[in-house]
Amino acid sequence: MDSSIKNTYYCTLGLDERHDEFLRNSMDELFRHLSDSPMGFDCPFHELVIEHRTILSDVLEERNDIFEFFALSLSKIRKKVRQISRLFILCPTESKIAYLAKKECPNAVWGFSNTQVSATYSLNNKYIVWHELLHLFEVDDCHCGPEKPGPTCELTNCIMQYAPTPQTVGEWPFLCQKNIKRIQSWSKNDRVDVKDLN
Repeated sequence: MDSSIKNTYYCTLGLDERHDEFLRNSMDELFRHLSDSPMGFDCPFHELVIEHRTILSDVLEERNDIFEFFALSLSKIRKKVRQISRLFILCPTESKIAYLAKKECPNAVWGFSNTQVSATYSLNNKYIVWHELLHLFEVDDCHCGPEKPGPTCELTNCIMQYAPTPQTVGEWPFLCQKNIKRIQSWSKNDRVDVKDLN
């Protein structure tokens, strides 16, 4: 495997096999959309094996800050999965992750992201999963919060609007030109070499 290829891993935490299957299907569908488009997206999505998910549970018990949880989780997982560059987590609405995220940012109603880890605690809505995941690839919001849900871009069904749903987003394509360009830039410039992750 080319060590410079970026890899995004995903998992559920504290959920059952039904949610594993939902997330697996959601990730596969989004990757097909992104990789079949002219964006040049080449960041594979991989499911994190169960034995490595226990790392997340252990770190979550130790930490009471969402940023510390994200940073330490990724650091510890990289000792097991050296090629990981991004991590996405789907967890229960009443989880500790959701509590810590909302404590840090009260507007984080359904998910929270930084540059390398994203978590969603709104279940059974693939559009919210995709919205939060896309932040890992430097995609910007196209809304100004619940008062101005957007989209604030030129695309009426942009997935980066506030609280995306099947009714407001619908079918692909659902990324505005600004965010297509951001993904293209990220794909070209944000290379991660495995030897730099140690």
